[in-house]
Amino acid sequence: MRVLDLDMDYFMTEIASTPFSCEVRHDEECYGDSVWTEEEVRQFLEQNLGLSKNHKIPGRILTGHN
Repeated sequence: MRVLDLDMDYFMTEIASTPFSCEVRHDEECYGDSVWTEEEVRQFLEQNLGLSKNHKIPGRILTGHN
């Protein structure tokens, strides 16, 4: 079995730091332009992980985390 666990926070150029005790998520505006574009994410997935719409592999997409 293959498992690919991608945390979408990886696809950012800046990290928003908060203390672990903080239970409130930052507003989207806090991230500004640090989020990769769809094209940048797609290039990473295709060029570095061998994933593409043309060569699909079985799997599931799950959302959410603690």
